[in-house]
Amino acid sequence: MVSRCRWGAEFVLHWAEHAQVDAGRRPGVTSEEAAEIKRLKAENAELRRANEILKAASAFFASMSGSWRSAGRRGSMPLVVAGP
Repeated sequence: MVSRCRWGAEFVLHWAEHAQVDAGRRPGVTSEEAAEIKRLKAENAELRRANEILKAASAFFASMSGSWRSAGRRGSMPLVVAGP
């Protein structure tokens, strides 16, 4: 069968071993677990990117807050107070 399908023996052996892992007859990472790991790695990368963006925004606003406070003390920025 291998020669008819033009699949290499190594490919068929790997496929058979992986099928045994998925069936629980051989130790290893199942296809489902591998897919979950891949998904979690992608999610982790996205969260790291978002965290870097938030850090940059935080640093930006922290650097700007000093100038906003001093401008407010000079009276150029109105103070808004919620009523009772």
